[in-house]
Amino acid sequence: MNTPFSSKCWLAGWLFLSLAALGGAVRAEPAEDPQVVAQNVYAQIKTNLNVAAVNALVTQYFDTRSMAIQALGLPYRSFSADQKTVYTKAFDTYFKKSLYDVLTTHKDVTISNLVSRVEGNRATVKCVVKSANAQPIDLALNLSLAEDTWKANDVVMDNISLIVSYRPQFASLYKQGGFDGMVEYLNSH
Repeated sequence: MNTPFSSKCWLAGWLFLSLAALGGAVRAEPAEDPQVVAQNVYAQIKTNLNVAAVNALVTQYFDTRSMAIQALGLPYRSFSADQKTVYTKAFDTYFKKSLYDVLTTHKDVTISNLVSRVEGNRATVKCVVKSANAQPIDLALNLSLAEDTWKANDVVMDNISLIVSYRPQFASLYKQGGFDGMVEYLNSH
């Protein structure tokens, strides 16, 4: 099931680079230049790209629970505690698989104009991402600070939110297959 956003979904994978840079940019002690951090993480991925590494990056840099809740919207509220756990785990698995697929498919990407803005416990990291055969795309990563850790809760590409673009897809999955069908889809794709 594709959304207009999914054609650019591969770019989401590179946003964690910005997140790594933000981790250095918001600490009280002097930190490396965000661009240098992003380049270092990019180099690490190019030399050591595997499922375990991507899963660790998602766990470290993304709040997939928050993303899952926002992506489904109102139906989430009616779930039992067990269903909420099962659904957020399935979303986490789906997001990790998608990111791994993106990273293994699109390796020749450059990042420029990396900037971050912090306002209290919220932050935004913006950059421009370009692949070898595509126009540059403006990207933004929305983050929240919890327990002294920055985690992304939305990815915005050319002013299109990943979370907002997921809502119709997830609503359709839920409407067509109910809870079990939606979870099965997320776990199998």
